Amino acid sequence: MPDTAAGKDTTRVLPAAPPRAGTLRTFLRPYPPLVLAAAAFIPVVLIVSAAADWLAPYHYTTQDLANRLQAPVFLGGPGPYLLGTDELGRDMLSRLLYATRFSVIVAILGTSIGAVAGTLLGFVAAHFRGWIDEALMMLVDAQASVPFMLLALAVLAFFGNSLTLFIVVLGINGWENYARLTRGMVLSAREQGYAVAVDALGATPARIYMRHILPNIAAVLIVSAAADWLAP
Repeated sequence: MPDTAAGKDTTRVLPAAPPRAGTLRTFLRPYPPLVLAAAAFIPVVLIVSAAADWLAPYHYTTQDLANRLQAPVFLGGPGPYLLGTDELGRDMLSRLLYATRFSVIVAILGTSIGAVAGTLLGFVAAHFRGWIDEALMMLVDAQASVPFMLLALAVLAFFGNSLTLFIVVLGINGWENYARLTRGMVLSAREQGYAVAVDALGATPARIYMRHILPNIAAVLIVSAAADWLAP
């Protein structure tokens, strides 16, 4: 309240609150709509794959031989089958939803196996150097020279057809990229000031790699894994 007796106005006006810089609109503003739509597509695929049991009108093995090879609804097909049926009368929409789930599982697990194995071998090669480094890089070159289709057919011919086996083969096929990438980044990071300082303080190699170098190179590895996961 103003001090009328002393003839002074002691009213204090509080400054306006600064705008919030961390709002979602501020974060999304620099990105074009096409980029945002592409980013939103990934969680949609994950949600659809997780909820396939509830979204699919039928099980993917359910057959209706009386309604084989039906056209989708928007092309004049019967109402119960929105995307039509195949040659055995199975609902195409249900099979598409379940196929999305299997594709996501294969992509995530296969990429994870290759990323973990390749990253670990890349650290081993960069740490020991010498003949171990040369042997691992020769193995990387040998793996990169073998076509994936040839490797997959050979393994499936010897061990049979299995979803688990295919996921393992997919992980084995992609490890060489992460090993080569990790080795180069670790060799470069070991010469940086923060790694040299931590080493001078007496930190163990495991602590230097896990607590300091890995967090600094994780962004590149995550982008590489995401590119492999989204690759057709």
